Amino acid sequence: MKYTIKIPKPCNENWSKMTPTERGMFCSNCKKEVINYQYYSDNQLLKSLKERKKICGRFSLNQIDKEISPLETNRFHRIGLLLGFSSLFLSTAVYSQNEKSKTEIIENKSVDELKQKSSDEFIDFYGKIMEKPRNNNENAYPIPGVNIIQKGTKNFVQSNFDGDFKIKIPIEDFEDKVVLVFSYIGMDSKEVEVFKTKNNLKIEMILSDALMGEVIIVKTKKKNIFTRIGNLFK
Repeated sequence: MKYTIKIPKPCNENWSKMTPTERGMFCSNCKKEVINYQYYSDNQLLKSLKERKKICGRFSLNQIDKEISPLETNRFHRIGLLLGFSSLFLSTAVYSQNEKSKTEIIENKSVDELKQKSSDEFIDFYGKIMEKPRNNNENAYPIPGVNIIQKGTKNFVQSNFDGDFKIKIPIEDFEDKVVLVFSYIGMDSKEVEVFKTKNNLKIEMILSDALMGEVIIVKTKKKNIFTRIGNLFK
């Protein structure tokens, strides 16, 4: 079963003029809490909406009309996965035993090579990520859990609860342009070029366009195999 989030009648109240609450804002006009769902993952969003009725929420535009599937899988799917893993284990057990010693040698070697690298071969970049206020009346808040990745590499970290982060960048990478990409649910992604001479970064991220109003959840039934085959002949 899949679900789609819809807001039939969007609200035009000013979000920044509402009273802050633990989960969002309190609207004095309709006398109810407006929950800010922009930072929720798909599964968190679906769970929260299914537990409540007549919810008023604030969503990113990419969350609206998007099909969401629960993470839970059905019993038969789990059994199929179990059988698949079991057959994989049986077919590779002998091979794994023969290759065990060789694998251990390779892993130990790579660890030793990493230990030999001097700290002088990296530059530590520190920074703090804040939500950029939309007007002078709003406060700036740190953003935890922001993904920070060195563009074109697998070098990846996340900001902590206070919005702080630290990422190591190899000095040799500065022979070319070095860019950090900051991304977070409900925020516009941001790319920042970094330089060896400046390693203390202050990053401001902006909320992406949002839609606010009372929410409804629409269930989308998955078509069975016979229906899908029949549609091929229409």
